[in-house]
Amino acid sequence: MRVLTVTVLLAAGPALAEEAAAPNGLGWKASAEFGLVDTSGNSQTTTINAKLNAVHESLEWRNRFTAEYLSASDDVGTVARRTVGQAATNYKLDERNYLFGNLRYENDEFAPYDYRYSETVGYGRRMRWKTQRLDLEIGAGGSHTRFADGNRDDDGIVRLAGNYAWQLTKTAEFSEVAFTEIGSDNTHSESETGLKLRINGNLAMKLSYKMLHNSEVPEGTEKLDSITSVTLVYDF
Repeated sequence: MRVLTVTVLLAAGPALAEEAAAPNGLGWKASAEFGLVDTSGNSQTTTINAKLNAVHESLEWRNRFTAEYLSASDDVGTVARRTVGQAATNYKLDERNYLFGNLRYENDEFAPYDYRYSETVGYGRRMRWKTQRLDLEIGAGGSHTRFADGNRDDDGIVRLAGNYAWQLTKTAEFSEVAFTEIGSDNTHSESETGLKLRINGNLAMKLSYKMLHNSEVPEGTEKLDSITSVTLVYDF
């Protein structure tokens, strides 16, 4: 799967920002992004890419919520859809160390399975510099996959994850988010590289490149998928 989406419309809604709007970095902050490509003539196709993130920060807890939607369709009908939902909670042991719990659900018609969900718990550490921030996590749990032929696989996994942000200038931010869930039957990995450019006020443009990899796939299926997108983002 190789998808390119270009923004033509902005969606309003809450989403992720690392520094909360409330004093002392506490409270809610959110943003939303939306991209759309529509072609007509000899080829009629439509691709929609949307993402909604939110974070709530308190003295002891950090809670994150993410929802993603990707749809590719042609003049016959919808070709494939990808829907992802994730909820994560962090209990802060101190300024740097925390314990986490993570739930993730994925329904991906581009992938070699109907749906997949996982639940993990573990330890994380946050490191900060003047213009950079890095979160590293290690944990364990389980994954549950249902394949197109109706078979189901339940597996124990080890989860490794990293979340990096670098404020290059007042108007430009680089980010890298990656995780891998290692199981005995399959290793599922994702990474997203992004560059966010502030246009005016709360409005920004984001360029991103995402890679999705499964170590075990049915014969005739590629292990690596990629998604390239250009979207408008509204932070508030």
